[in-house]
Amino acid sequence: MSDAVHRIVILVGTDHHPYDRLVAWADDRQRRFPGDFVFIQHGSSVPPTNAEGAPLLSPAGLAERVREATVVITHGGPGTITDARRGGH
Repeated sequence: MSDAVHRIVILVGTDHHPYDRLVAWADDRQRRFPGDFVFIQHGSSVPPTNAEGAPLLSPAGLAERVREATVVITHGGPGTITDARRGGH
């Protein structure tokens, strides 16, 4: 992950709503820019096929992903906003 031009981390939190369009965007971004690293914590959404992903992350795993990211995109929930701010974003 350290050689990537951009390290994009996308977080949808624990919301039960699917974010399938966001997963599709993450996959398309990874496909179009293979030199970047795209990770999506996708919750109940369909898993990505090009980007790396996980349904949920442990608090330590989430903190590590955010800390390593150059860009953090969230669904706007207070928990993920707080996590991004704690990670320097």
